[in-house]
Amino acid sequence: MTTPHIIIETLPTDAHGHALVWSLDQRGVASHLLHSEHFADRAQLGIRFSGDGCSHLRYEGPEGSFRVAMNEPVVYWMRRQGMQVPAAGLDEDDRPAAIRENQATIGGFRHLLAQLPQNVFINPLAARARAESKPVQLQVARSVGMHVPRTLFSNSPDDILAFIEDEGGVVVAKTHTPLIWRQPTDRGHRSAMAYSFRLDADRVRQSPSLRWCAGIYQQLLPKQYEARITVFGASCFGTRLESQAVASAALDWRAGQAQVAMTPMDIPEIVQAQCRAYLAA
Repeated sequence: MTTPHIIIETLPTDAHGHALVWSLDQRGVASHLLHSEHFADRAQLGIRFSGDGCSHLRYEGPEGSFRVAMNEPVVYWMRRQGMQVPAAGLDEDDRPAAIRENQATIGGFRHLLAQLPQNVFINPLAARARAESKPVQLQVARSVGMHVPRTLFSNSPDDILAFIEDEGGVVVAKTHTPLIWRQPTDRGHRSAMAYSFRLDADRVRQSPSLRWCAGIYQQLLPKQYEARITVFGASCFGTRLESQAVASAALDWRAGQAQVAMTPMDIPEIVQAQCRAYLAA
């Protein structure tokens, strides 16, 4: 049996990808990292269809390189996608076109590997895209019996104000995707990330720019602690997060995660069943 190529697409700062590479290396299994945010400024990608049938895909970046024939098996884990950033030397007017072309190329790279019958692609692209939709997540959660907070998806200040009034004057505001800003420094760059925050009517009235960026607005729920459930197949593993013991983590535990105590916890069987049903859907 031919040993498959193992490719892990993720971000340079993602510990999970590096941990898997290390674990596979301990078992004598070679794997390749692909940091898609390096494409195309710092990385090169090629898809070649040859007339003699010897077609292949090639990638070369600062994290490594690999070449895969299209008839060779591949296990591909799309852990985290990076944003394609065009080279600084490009004219500003040319950047949108370069980004579109780069996205089309790396998207074609993923879809090609995903549809070749000998490959295993984690997770299927169509299922992944649907699963990342926040409205779909809430609808499916309700369909399997989970309780979900009252929620508004909108860019309408009028709708947001009405929702805030219905919720007693304050809601939680959050984004569909991680919002990260990077500022160059002498030592590389520093980053800032948008976390969930409280939003009241006065702030909406003072921020007409809300109409330019749709967001998620939810019922503010009191918490004693938070639970994270990780599911592998049918196995559920629970973690209790003592977020309310850390001021910066009380609303969004990620903002103070370095100080939040975490311990294993048992998950009720009914919740495990709902999680399995949710993921199956």
